Amino acid sequence: MKKHLIAIAALALFATAPLSAQSGLGSLLKNITGNETVKNVLENVTGISLNASIIGNWDFKGSAIALTSEDVTANVAAAAASNTLAAQIDPYLEKIGIKAGAFKMAFAADSSFAVAYGDKIYSGTYTINGSDITMTFAKGVKLPKISGTASVTNDGMKILFKANSLLKFLKKLTAATAGSNQTIATINSLIKNYSGMKLGFDMAKIK
Repeated sequence: MKKHLIAIAALALFATAPLSAQSGLGSLLKNITGNETVKNVLENVTGISLNASIIGNWDFKGSAIALTSEDVTANVAAAAASNTLAAQIDPYLEKIGIKAGAFKMAFAADSSFAVAYGDKIYSGTYTINGSDITMTFAKGVKLPKISGTASVTNDGMKILFKANSLLKFLKKLTAATAGSNQTIATINSLIKNYSGMKLGFDMAKIK
């Protein structure tokens, strides 16, 4: 009984973690997952490792690409093509500020999230069902709602979206960055021949 009460108190602490642009992404992470005591209590009582959860702070590591086929042999070729394409896209993303240390995401247990881009932080709420995720930005934030998939492993998190949807999102996000329209147009030219392709971010968890 005592363990259950402690777990409830710990969950309440997670649910009330503040989310504000003023506090910064680093503070958000500290409030969500930085308390090792809370983290350990939750893992001990529930048996669920928070390290495998989307909850936490994530830093951009590189682009993520999914090219799939029902044919196994074709999937092997698609995996190789994905790696090649990612290597081509990453330098263009860097040009518009999507790079390690400058583009981060944070997800809280109360379904709030934040995206840090340069010195700006955009917040909102997310829903997740299995691997499907939808991110809806707060009122006043001129960024479109975006839906995709998120998969978390020991190596990090890959969050993928329909390529066209992500490029529209990036166009809005980077609108104030010089040359962003041309850079996104170049990315589009690289991927336009891949039907049904998913494009997104390979993220490393900040510990």
